[in-house]
Amino acid sequence: MSFDVVLAIVAGTLVVLGLTASLAKQYTLSPFLLAVVVGAVLGPQVLDVADPTSGAVDRTTLLEQTSRVALALLVTSIGFRLQRPDVRANGRRVLSLLSIGMLVMWLVSSAGAWLLLGLSWPLALLMGAVLTPTDPAVASTLVQGSFAERMLPQRLRMTLEMESGVNDGLALPFVLLAGFLVADSGIDSVGDLLLDMAREVGIALVLGPVVGVAVGLLTRLARARGAVEETFVPVLAPATSLLVLALAGLLGSSGVLAAFLAGVGMSWTARDPDVRRAVAVAQENFTKVATTVVFLLFGAVLPWSDWATLGASGLVFAAWVLLLRRPLAGLAALTPTRTGRWSVGFLSWFGPLGVGSIYYATYVDRFDLAEEGRFFAVVSLAVAVSMVVHTLTATTGMRWYARSTGSEVPEGQSSDLLGPLP
Repeated sequence: MSFDVVLAIVAGTLVVLGLTASLAKQYTLSPFLLAVVVGAVLGPQVLDVADPTSGAVDRTTLLEQTSRVALALLVTSIGFRLQRPDVRANGRRVLSLLSIGMLVMWLVSSAGAWLLLGLSWPLALLMGAVLTPTDPAVASTLVQGSFAERMLPQRLRMTLEMESGVNDGLALPFVLLAGFLVADSGIDSVGDLLLDMAREVGIALVLGPVVGVAVGLLTRLARARGAVEETFVPVLAPATSLLVLALAGLLGSSGVLAAFLAGVGMSWTARDPDVRRAVAVAQENFTKVATTVVFLLFGAVLPWSDWATLGASGLVFAAWVLLLRRPLAGLAALTPTRTGRWSVGFLSWFGPLGVGSIYYATYVDRFDLAEEGRFFAVVSLAVAVSMVVHTLTATTGMRWYARSTGSEVPEGQSSDLLGPLP
């Protein structure tokens, strides 16, 4: 497949989605879901216009690296939008979702893989870990835009974004722990496992904030001294995302959590409203391009024949993940936080799968899985079902929430409900 074909597909898709994104949302369609459809139609299974696996780069490497870059840009964007008041208002809920919620999502998904697919319990735990993270791309499309701002309180939207921004990075220890239990995982002892987990998380906790704060402070200093060209300022956040990702990779970490923390560090040191606005817009644009590429590739490599081989068990497992993974986790995590029942209901449903699970589904290839093809088929089916169902129910869910709580505000205003979330 020639570079010109790839360029034409990506650029053409971006133009079409850019011109129709608002219209698509009126019909409860996400631009990213449409990108998957475009990739599937143009892929080898339908029109055979583009086959991303026909070149020298295999499917696993291609998806892993593109989704890794997209995730870094996504979580940096969320981190950059995060302000100190958001942490104070949402911290307890988010911490509960990141601890109790992630544990429940992991165990529920793993139980389904063991019971319904007949996987060994180590492999089932690995699949559950891959399906644990909430996707920041799909989540952002659900809670951003004028319609979401009218229907949902700002703190409710930020809770979902904060959780999705952090848990993609925190899912890696779950993956490493489950991978340790899988034969030929490459990890020889519990000590090696703990060292890997500590290195992955430790690098992120140190590298992300240090680089983010440094870039934010240097930006302020450079602007004060007139050393920076203003047209370059907007690209600082995307550049920081990729810098942190590369440095983390060189140091032996995936870099996703580090990228989120870098975004937070930049946000809390870049105080000029004009700078923040310009940087946020550029970061969003870079993020949309990278994420669209990932979903185009994902659509093109969907394993239709493997899905057919899975039969009813694959669909039943996807339904298990959709109907039990997030609802049970949300109830377990949010009930102790005294969050109102309508907010618990909304957050317990909208925990979509997406780029994070695509990334980890390819990341686990290093464990030399005996059933690699079947593993990717199951994960990709669960992701596809989640994207379709969560996208189609987003508008209805927001209307239900606003009607039940009376939180809808007039068009043109932003909803920012004070007091406890209803």
